[in-house]
Amino acid sequence: MTANTNQSRLACQLVKQHHGDISEKVCLHLISKGLQTLQDVGRGTGLPLPQVKQSLLLLIQHNHVSAYQHKDEDGPMNKPSKPPYHLYGANMDTILQILRKPKMLLLARDEQGDAAEQIIELLLENGRLTFLQLVKAVAARSNTSEEQAREPVRNVLMSLVNYHYVERAPPCTLPPPTHHLHPNAMKTRRGKNAATSAEQAAQQARSLRGLEELRYDHLRFKVPNDVILGAVDDAAAADDAAMADGGAGTSGKGVKREREEEDGSAGPVAEDGAANGEEEEEEA
Repeated sequence: MTANTNQSRLACQLVKQHHGDISEKVCLHLISKGLQTLQDVGRGTGLPLPQVKQSLLLLIQHNHVSAYQHKDEDGPMNKPSKPPYHLYGANMDTILQILRKPKMLLLARDEQGDAAEQIIELLLENGRLTFLQLVKAVAARSNTSEEQAREPVRNVLMSLVNYHYVERAPPCTLPPPTHHLHPNAMKTRRGKNAATSAEQAAQQARSLRGLEELRYDHLRFKVPNDVILGAVDDAAAADDAAMADGGAGTSGKGVKREREEEDGSAGPVAEDGAANGEEEEEEA
């Protein structure tokens, strides 16, 4: 049994413990097959598409799965050969970082204070949250009004973003990193055609992803102006769609610091963060 096999089994067990059997099946399929469409996941798991869709929404909400938008190259007369579609992939490193939650909270408290620890804990428990959702959660936990909680939450959130504890959630419209076919997925396709299509998709992804990633990287650790100015309303919050580890989500700085202390290396950024149901609706 390899280390990757052990990690995969542990990741699936953590997903089962926190999100149930259906999410475990979906996660296991994505880990073993790589990037998949909604229909691929449904066929591979044998689950009804509505259940698969709800499971993906939940896993995206917690950054255990990433959604990417794939666009085929234009055909004759610059017309798209087919409509864009979404691919889903498991974030195994992020799932495994569930085990580091106590240390992440301890580090946040030591470096940023009790209020910061409370916000990080809410993001780790709920996934991606908009600013207003975060204010409501803090107010409910501290038995205060939303008006009283708004300004303290805004100040602490800005500090957490500035110090890279929290980041804006990545949009579900980013192109796939590189659309390599997973070895297990290639077994069911003709070898030559599979290799050709994978290379074409990879070339397109490289050109498209550059611009999309630059735009996201520019916004990743920036607080929206309406939050800075204290002029957030429901409509604006919907547009911002979450700030910590999404609208609001955790960036995994604590995990990185822990790994530097343990083995001298910087670990991957943990993105814990609310899922946008529009992406999955398009796949139906």
